[in-house]
Amino acid sequence: MESPVPPSTSGLEDILNNSILSRSSSRVSFSGDSVSNKDQDNKITHLSTLLSESEHNAAALQEQCAVLKGEVRRLETMLGRDNTNIEYLKNIVMKYLSSEAAEREQLVPVLTTVLKLNREEVSSLSSSAAVGKREQVPWTSTWFYSSS
Repeated sequence: MESPVPPSTSGLEDILNNSILSRSSSRVSFSGDSVSNKDQDNKITHLSTLLSESEHNAAALQEQCAVLKGEVRRLETMLGRDNTNIEYLKNIVMKYLSSEAAEREQLVPVLTTVLKLNREEVSSLSSSAAVGKREQVPWTSTWFYSSS
């Protein structure tokens, strides 16, 4: 004779697999033991509680999923803006490097805003912008060129 299998706490599936919901008579045979209506009602109550908890958890997870999807959309939008800002910055820097002194001086406020430069950096950039093209040198060396 088989020993009775106690319902595990692992969930609804284990309980349903034990065939405990058969109510054809006032007594139900469960693995050789007799189970009263009261036991059946307790198990039904337990299953109902598990179902209710599962539905509550599912609703909470759906709400959390919606919030996370909104956050993903917001971050994707921000990332797109960052890429646009980087492209804009690249264009400004390239224009600055390839321009004459007068045009560079006009780009200083733009670079100041985009790069959020402090006063020292603005002063350095302004003095660098005032230096004209003295000779054909690679653009990288113009950043390090000193007017002294």
